[in-house]
Amino acid sequence: MNVLTKRYGTFGWQEFIQQKKDLLREYDSVKEKIVNRPVKTEHGNAAEACFRKWLMDFLPKKYGVTSGYVIPDLRSLEYTLKHYDVIIFDAINSPILWGETNFDKSNQGKSRAIPAEYVHSILEVKSTLTLKSIKDAKEKLKELNDSSSLLNQNYSSGIVFFEIKNKQQDKCELAENLFDADIAGYFGGAILRAEGLDENITGYYQFMKHEKTEYAMPFVREIGGLEIDDRGKPCLTKQGDYCEAVALEDRWNFDKGYTPIVKNIHLCWSYNAFPHFILDTLERLEGKFSPNDNSKKNHYGMSYIRS
Repeated sequence: MNVLTKRYGTFGWQEFIQQKKDLLREYDSVKEKIVNRPVKTEHGNAAEACFRKWLMDFLPKKYGVTSGYVIPDLRSLEYTLKHYDVIIFDAINSPILWGETNFDKSNQGKSRAIPAEYVHSILEVKSTLTLKSIKDAKEKLKELNDSSSLLNQNYSSGIVFFEIKNKQQDKCELAENLFDADIAGYFGGAILRAEGLDENITGYYQFMKHEKTEYAMPFVREIGGLEIDDRGKPCLTKQGDYCEAVALEDRWNFDKGYTPIVKNIHLCWSYNAFPHFILDTLERLEGKFSPNDNSKKNHYGMSYIRS
């Protein structure tokens, strides 16, 4: 396992990494408590509840976080209510049309009905990344396509997976299924943990045009250490090695990662992928996200190796 003894970073980077680990610990704790229950879908409910609770603490209070229903302002005899794992909405201006008590009995677990125009984002949360969980999450997000014009102008959608198991980690082609151009606002998502690998790394995937997948590459692997040569440049020696370079305090700072070649997907596993994902999510809520402009990116919670 890669420890962080040689890493530096912006203020709060260790705490930010610890927050993600605490989120996973809480998920593991709940999962252990319900392991003998007959309804195995409660593992997924535990993931949703843990993520909603963490997200509610992180986001500015002008945003509310709930599970529940998105209610379009339309007249229809055929509309069926659709329930979503994580709805991020305008907590200041949005009315709560109605509420229902959910199994986890937490404030974030209560299902609420939110008018569509106040919905900023929908996140589907899955406990484990599999072909089926990808398909189910995408189908759920796609249900809002017909109402997309009624949603907030900054609307975005994504998928969060708590982990990918060992048996799925050598199948790079599985990542192809994460892409879907036909889902309203769908930008990508995150994979919080790879079973058996360094728990400090996260997978963050976004959509970027590639023409092919390199099937010989694994979905995820250990990142390993980063060597800096005599000229202060990073040494990348293995296929898929990735390095993000940021100039801070008149020095180059590097974050090493792993990114497989996947058709239409940019998937990066790194120490900074979790703060990148969550800060980009916040920028999307604010309508300020720009994938090609790194000059204005926040560096809160980022860890680096210095040249």
